Amino acid sequence: MSISQDPYKYEQKKINHVFHYTSYFPDLQNIVRKGFIPSYCKEDIANKKYLTPMVSFCNIPIGEVDNYMRYGKNGIGMSLKWAVKNGLSPVTYTHENSPYHFILSSFSMLKFHQEISGYKDENGKNFLGMDMLDPFAFDQNSIRYKANLKLLQFLKNWETEYKGETIITYQEREWRYVIDSHKILPIIDESHKEYKNFTDKKLKPKPHLPEYTLNIDNLDDIKYLVVTTDKQREKIIGTLNKRFSEELTTRAILNGALVILNASQIRNDF
Repeated sequence: MSISQDPYKYEQKKINHVFHYTSYFPDLQNIVRKGFIPSYCKEDIANKKYLTPMVSFCNIPIGEVDNYMRYGKNGIGMSLKWAVKNGLSPVTYTHENSPYHFILSSFSMLKFHQEISGYKDENGKNFLGMDMLDPFAFDQNSIRYKANLKLLQFLKNWETEYKGETIITYQEREWRYVIDSHKILPIIDESHKEYKNFTDKKLKPKPHLPEYTLNIDNLDDIKYLVVTTDKQREKIIGTLNKRFSEELTTRAILNGALVILNASQIRNDF
């Protein structure tokens, strides 16, 4: 008698959160109170240095959160549903032989220099933020530039150097919230006068752009919080109580919808 066996059923692992790190516990409290405040963050790709206005997240399993605590010992995990609803998107990883390098070096940065620095309308604005009713928005070069600009904002090297070691950033599965507004520079090239200002922590300390805060409207969107001490756990619960109410916070913790972890727990128990 033959014994029938069920065929292998493939079940893809689903990581239903994106994680954001911060170095200081008060910053974690402020995120819970007010949301995520974007800043200009530096990229160095194909020998081109530039800044992008963004907030970064990692789509990684909770057991791997400890691997990336070089970004900060405190963290907050938001639901993937929240990320998609708010327009977060995965980055595109690139390397020295990638076709994206050609786009960046031969077209995008040249167009950036010419059009950001050179073109101004009668109101002193370039056409990057104009709505589609403006005739300049239908210019082929400007449309092409806008597309490449978005690509630049979501490019990242697949590996980088960190404290003398090679780090594979591709494993971080980064997602970004990038500001889409004509009121600020979408990218700041290193040749721009503001580049030095935004990379000097004394001149322009982070966060840079509080007027573009990414809000947390519902407690249900927070899946994880990572603290470093039991005292911080008590404090973050108090912050949650004030922001969302004690009843909702207690219910979320008791039913497992919100998990508060100690950094050492992740390191040792997952």
